[in-house]
Amino acid sequence: MKLSEMVAGFVKTTAEWLACGAPVVSPEQYKERAQLCLDCEFFDPEAFAGKGRCTKCGCSGVKLYLATAACPIDKWKPEKAPRPNSTSDMLKRCRDRKKK
Repeated sequence: MKLSEMVAGFVKTTAEWLACGAPVVSPEQYKERAQLCLDCEFFDPEAFAGKGRCTKCGCSGVKLYLATAACPIDKWKPEKAPRPNSTSDMLKRCRDRKKK
């Protein structure tokens, strides 16, 4: 994956997350996502100075916290119900806007 593709993906994912009110997943959801990534055949544990990186989307872990983010090969999906302290109404409006 080219650096320009990783940057474009990061910008798009972050913009969507911010537009939806920046909801984050719970610690349990984060652990589930992280384990799925660690077990995935597309995860390179040696990349990014030994922290690991997905060879499909370039993620090095930050994306796992974003409730609006999804795995590019459908190992995990955006959360339907973000953490109670997040702005669930904003997330719903964001998703409704994407459907239009």
